Amino acid sequence: MKEPIDQAARLAPERALLVGLQRENETAIDARASLEELERLATSAGAEVEDTRLVRLRDPNPATLLSKGHAEDVAAWADAADVDLVAFDCELSPVQQRNLEKAFGRRVVTRTEVILDIFAQHAKTRESMTQVEIAQLRYRMPRLVGASIATARMGGVGASGGIATRGPGETQLEVDRRRVRERVGRLEKTLKEIAQHREIQRRKRLRSGLPMVGLVGYTNAGKSTLLNRLTDAGVLTEDRLFSTLDTTVRTLSLPSGLQTGLIDTVGFVSKLPPTLVAAFRATLEEITYADLIVHVVDSTSHRRAAEISSTDEILRELGADATPRLTAWNKTDLIDDPVLVNALTLNRPPAVTISALAGRGIEGLLGEIERLILALGRVAIVRIPYDRYDLVSRLHREGQVLAGRDTAEGKLLRVRLAPQLEGVIEPFRAERMPDENEEA
Repeated sequence: MKEPIDQAARLAPERALLVGLQRENETAIDARASLEELERLATSAGAEVEDTRLVRLRDPNPATLLSKGHAEDVAAWADAADVDLVAFDCELSPVQQRNLEKAFGRRVVTRTEVILDIFAQHAKTRESMTQVEIAQLRYRMPRLVGASIATARMGGVGASGGIATRGPGETQLEVDRRRVRERVGRLEKTLKEIAQHREIQRRKRLRSGLPMVGLVGYTNAGKSTLLNRLTDAGVLTEDRLFSTLDTTVRTLSLPSGLQTGLIDTVGFVSKLPPTLVAAFRATLEEITYADLIVHVVDSTSHRRAAEISSTDEILRELGADATPRLTAWNKTDLIDDPVLVNALTLNRPPAVTISALAGRGIEGLLGEIERLILALGRVAIVRIPYDRYDLVSRLHREGQVLAGRDTAEGKLLRVRLAPQLEGVIEPFRAERMPDENEEA
């Protein structure tokens, strides 16, 4: 009879050592900051980080990346700490990963695998779970050879090594790869169906004429907290990386009553795995339909310059780098010096300072969003018949009425138009707005 599984042991976090690499063209400060971020990623994935180490990499070893001396040092360090795994803050080739696992006698994982694991834990909807599985399978496919050869050797046929080992390993490898390709194909078909449904929803939003505001930013910058503050969306918020993965769209009312759609997407991170960018492209591309992007920045982060740069780079990859942008410096309630807070608005203007958690600066943020949205439109003179007062109400609600006069034919208005109103008012355009003492 099998012994019952110890629940506490089964749920015990994996103990990990983290290795960062400082390359020739990289400063120690940047390399250390990236390693600190890996520590946060590993903690978010559920690992217990025992220690970290930064290794200066001069001449990468094709077989193990690390030099022989560094590899031996890390192996001794891992043995002394008695950890379950060693995580590298970089990408490793399948060969390097297998050789390091052999040298260390324990699992070796990459930064990409840590991020994929976090995404897998936090994926809740059918779309995000499908996207994550595709990314995982694509990443793991080149690494199947190691598992296949190991399986063949354990099976006994190839125990003597040489030719007997290669045959079963390669056969199993082809089977594994075929199964992975078939599974990816089925998942991509499912994802395509989900994307078609998303496209229908997107077209409905575009037909509604609502201007769209996109929230972007580095993971854990406070985007979801801000979304909840602005719209009561009820989105999960935690002090963890990638706590939300799914795109959320909610209606946002601006101070004048102007209605907009607010888009929240997955947070960005430096060295975001290409497999994830590819799998989540349909979700991330929602941001390309925004009329205005609000870039939420953690003002307390000592890596904020790098975090801003990573976000800018992903926006460029998505083709959204030309979209008008507003910087929202978040978490300013954690900065004691008001001079430093005020100085933030001079960085990456137009900009505002807020605390999404404490609710500070929200009115100013909404006012600036409204100003920028209206600036996307243009001033027009319109004469609205009295039997179309619904349109007058809409102009007040979704545009900015600058002046108005009653005339025999209808209401004469000078308005600054939001983008979605351009076509609506076309039949009612007037040439000019008369002066006060002039007959309309």
